[in-house]
Amino acid sequence: MPVAVTILPAVRLKAYHVLAGDSSFSRYIVVDVSNETEFDAELEYCGVRRMHVLPRETCRNNPQMQKEEVERLRLLLERHVTKHLDIRWDIAGQKLSGIVPMGALLSEVSFLKQLILPTITLEMCVAGRPYVSADEIPLRVGEITDLSIKIISSLSDAIGGTMSLMCEQEISSGLGLINKSDHLLVLGAKRRPFSIQPRSHDCPQPSTSLTFQFLFRVEGIFKITAQVASETSLRDDDVFGCVLTFAVTSKAY
Repeated sequence: MPVAVTILPAVRLKAYHVLAGDSSFSRYIVVDVSNETEFDAELEYCGVRRMHVLPRETCRNNPQMQKEEVERLRLLLERHVTKHLDIRWDIAGQKLSGIVPMGALLSEVSFLKQLILPTITLEMCVAGRPYVSADEIPLRVGEITDLSIKIISSLSDAIGGTMSLMCEQEISSGLGLINKSDHLLVLGAKRRPFSIQPRSHDCPQPSTSLTFQFLFRVEGIFKITAQVASETSLRDDDVFGCVLTFAVTSKAY
């Protein structure tokens, strides 16, 4: 008699979120780890930290980048850049040749950051508080809240465009997200213009800010994404910003 066997991991990564850090030069990675067994589990992360997870439960942790991890990332990026900047020199009359050293350039933190920064970074503040977690924000139906968005450019040239908010509703039946922008009421103009000056010595991190006020018409779990339309064509990965999650209810919280 044939028997079907399914092999599942005992502890698995259930979800992850990449969030803005303390500045546009840093990122937080939040991971949800699920214990799929009937037994208690203990997680060890960052080398020394431990966390207890109950059977069939999910825990969330926010690992902080250690110096060694940053150094490994720098070395990986260094090898990638060196491959493309492999400049050799040759003096035929003296029968001398060599490679142009790139160590000084690769040791410049500002140079390495420009290689990994997106064109636009969005820093979010909801009701005056920075959004640096993947947690749901409680809100009542009809309650007006403020969303302040700092738009940071990594370009040496000026950049301008418009910003709007897209609203999607999370479906509990596992069908994913559906566009429900009609459930979001934005007070004032729905599309806001912005302009950022070129980067300069006096302003190495040019930015500007926009503020939206909005409310939700109905209950539900909603995800808000800032949509950027620029005068220059931008790809999706050219803009980094958090997706805001709101748990909207008609009851007091």
